[in-house]
Amino acid sequence: MSVLCYVIFSRSFHLLQKIFRKFFDFSADTLYNSKCRTKKEKGIKS
Repeated sequence: MSVLCYVIFSRSFHLLQKIFRKFFDFSADTLYNSKCRTKKEKGIKS
């Protein structure tokens, strides 16, 4: 019984990690892109 619980827990944890990583990567990319855009715009303006 404990082994089954462990397997279910580890699988659900892996799934949560995948979702969290995807969300984190997406947010990091958008943040990076927005920073690059503002830098480019500032460079063009100046």
